[in-house]
Amino acid sequence: MERLVLPVLTPAAADTVAHLVADGRFDVVAVAIDLGQTRVLDGVRDAALLAGARRCHVVDRRDTLAEAVLWPALRAGAIAVPGPPILSALSLPVVADAVAEMARYEDATAVAAWADDPLDRQRLRGLLRAAAPGLGVVSVPQGPTGPARNLWASVRTLETAATPAPGRVAPSGAATLRVGFERGVPVSLNGVNGSPVELIDSLATIAADHGVGPWTVRDSASGTAWEVEAPAVQVLHQAMQALVASVADGPTNELLATLAPAYATLVRDGAWHSPARAGIDACIDRVLAHADGDITLHISDGRIEGDA
Repeated sequence: MERLVLPVLTPAAADTVAHLVADGRFDVVAVAIDLGQTRVLDGVRDAALLAGARRCHVVDRRDTLAEAVLWPALRAGAIAVPGPPILSALSLPVVADAVAEMARYEDATAVAAWADDPLDRQRLRGLLRAAAPGLGVVSVPQGPTGPARNLWASVRTLETAATPAPGRVAPSGAATLRVGFERGVPVSLNGVNGSPVELIDSLATIAADHGVGPWTVRDSASGTAWEVEAPAVQVLHQAMQALVASVADGPTNELLATLAPAYATLVRDGAWHSPARAGIDACIDRVLAHADGDITLHISDGRIEGDA
């Protein structure tokens, strides 16, 4: 029997575990990866075990996600590029690396490409081939489609978003935020240093409490629409724009405007390991080498504004 490692990110993956177990060819080992998509992964692990997985490892990859993937995409300006949103797809390189690591630990001979979103499954297949060369990549049947979530975003098609998420009641007055950067990387909020998880959680809470809610993204080519809820992203993107404007000259800004859509395309194509992505990151590193300091933003009734 072939040992296979399968990522489980939500309880919906239990159906896939059961399918693979019933197939009879696989000894299934699951890995529940904490990407900030849910507060408690115990339910995900229990669902995988009840469905027949031999074991289910639980690993925390939230800081890895932020430091290795979310921050680079933010710095490249890729998160606001028009077209299908990439905020949840950014989880996939971390998923692939965690599955490959567990496959080596378990001496597995195959891995499975499972994600909530069908497009993410396609992307994950390519990422798994890069992260786990020599292992078989098993495709799994289409199951229920639900919102794709991670540390800083929830993305769902309008078909699965029957009712938009209710916004919070904005308190009176405005919130003033000072986002601190070192070499273009967010490191502090209002003068207090924190881990990436702490910074994103704090920003999301403050922004949502002051009316920053979900928005709709439409892809003109496919006609598909998504509802995106990512209050921390909106704050961080605006802060990053102000930071870049303070250090980049005209020609550099023109170059960055071409790199952002190229970066987003690499993410959408599942080509995270492409040398092109590494080359863009190297360029951004050079541009933001001295991008240190605080960016002050004000939030009121859902509007985010910088200092005049």
